[in-house]
Amino acid sequence: MRGWVLGALLLLGCPSSSPAPEEAATPDLGAVCCAQCETAASQDPQAMDLTLVPCRSYAGRVVNGSPVLDATCTTWFATRDDTVGACVP
Repeated sequence: MRGWVLGALLLLGCPSSSPAPEEAATPDLGAVCCAQCETAASQDPQAMDLTLVPCRSYAGRVVNGSPVLDATCTTWFATRDDTVGACVP
């Protein structure tokens, strides 16, 4: 009888529903936005060392009809002093 009661208590303690799905991992904005900054710098026609150019300076720049920084990265760089050189590994 004691074994039956113990077994019933164990079953009651086990969750009957499946565990909650893990939330989708959010991308690292620093890596995503730095990649966009690097791409923008590679398309920059200036004949100078671009490592000291702030990534926010590419906000609004359009190449081949597409902005080089998306809206999320434009907002992210607006409050930061990251440069092209800081983004390049």
